[in-house]
Amino acid sequence: WCATRRCGGVLASITRLRKLIEPFAHSLRLKRNSMNKDDRDIYREEILEHYRHPLNFGTLKKPTHSASSTNPLCGDRMSLQIRVDSKGVGREVAFEGSGCALSIASASLFTEWMRGKNFRRLTKVKESQIQKLLKTPISPARLYCALLPYTALKKLI
Repeated sequence: WCATRRCGGVLASITRLRKLIEPFAHSLRLKRNSMNKDDRDIYREEILEHYRHPLNFGTLKKPTHSASSTNPLCGDRMSLQIRVDSKGVGREVAFEGSGCALSIASASLFTEWMRGKNFRRLTKVKESQIQKLLKTPISPARLYCALLPYTALKKLI
């Protein structure tokens, strides 16, 4: 079965995703003791709230930019859309897709942060912005999920 093109395509996608994320994995992890237990619990609740009631979930009628991203390791998928006005400001941002609580919450927080930003600013955003928005440690195994909206943004730009 693994000799088929389908399996080779998935393996190639995984390899590309790892190469994209590996240089930044260390910078996105927080030290285990950098937050006390109560703070971590509060932020976990915030992540669950964004998963249950995501902001900016849906599609835009006339997006100026759009891109999709998939995590081949777990099957999470996401489509990101933005409408940029004549002044270069992202007036509307939306996402849709399916995935785990972390990927949906990450997209909800990230799209809310993106709204109103100049498109040039969005082209310079770093992976660490996701970590700042989530405010909780991310394990290496979950890093792919957390960065799904970021990888969609990089494809969009």
